[in-house]
Amino acid sequence: MMKMKTLVAAIAIAAAGTANAAIDMANTGSSSLVLSVWDNVAQESYIRDLGLNLADITPAMITPDAGLTLNFAADPLFASLFGNNTASDIYWNITAADSTGSGSITGRQIIGTGALGALASSFSVTNTGVANSANYWNTFFANANTQPNVPGVDTNNCTTNTSCYSLDAGDLQYAGDTSWGTFWGQNLTGWNNAGTLGQSLGFYSFTPSSTSGFVQSTKVRYENAYGLGTWMLAANGSVTYSIASAPVSTVPVPAAAWLFGTGLAGLASVARRRVVS
Repeated sequence: MMKMKTLVAAIAIAAAGTANAAIDMANTGSSSLVLSVWDNVAQESYIRDLGLNLADITPAMITPDAGLTLNFAADPLFASLFGNNTASDIYWNITAADSTGSGSITGRQIIGTGALGALASSFSVTNTGVANSANYWNTFFANANTQPNVPGVDTNNCTTNTSCYSLDAGDLQYAGDTSWGTFWGQNLTGWNNAGTLGQSLGFYSFTPSSTSGFVQSTKVRYENAYGLGTWMLAANGSVTYSIASAPVSTVPVPAAAWLFGTGLAGLASVARRRVVS
């Protein structure tokens, strides 16, 4: 009962500062960028619209050589939900999708987190896998938008709230491994998208490479010449994306300047000797 009261208070605080509409679906061509968090031991899950869309997070836009840092503020609801949980039991991912396009495969895209430093080619993601996961993206997050309120289980959905939660693993908006989780609702078992609380994750994009379903998709890792695009989820629910910038180069001193300085030092030494004599 105490935890439910705390959650209700946290929801009120979180909702007071937001005019968020429902999560944008992948069938718009540019879904919302969504954080999903779950603890299968405690059977608690959380979903948050981060306020960006797939069109805002193309590799060209968020991997500039000048570097980039995106900060998403802490959420009282997150802290109330997971504050007393074991960090190693809390898993999370970040994802966006496009489920439009022609035919059953082409035109789809799925973007999400994965092991930091892993090569994109190390993930086994077929064209069919991309299409299936992008289509399921709609199904799962539509549930988050429309999930009925159940007192004591979930008291909000993501239609009018930036973040929403569930305390029931059988719930349609439960983000854990039984419905969404580590492998995109079991549609992409060759791509582990999740990390534990405090673990940094990389960012990857997959699109169909052809109309053949079983062929491996086109795979892109978010990076620039100086580092990898990196996501981090903190214990207070704040989220950070960062990528390194080009190092500041030191302007070398020309050789002539060194010789000129050496000459001046020599003249000063001679002058001192003359004064002493």
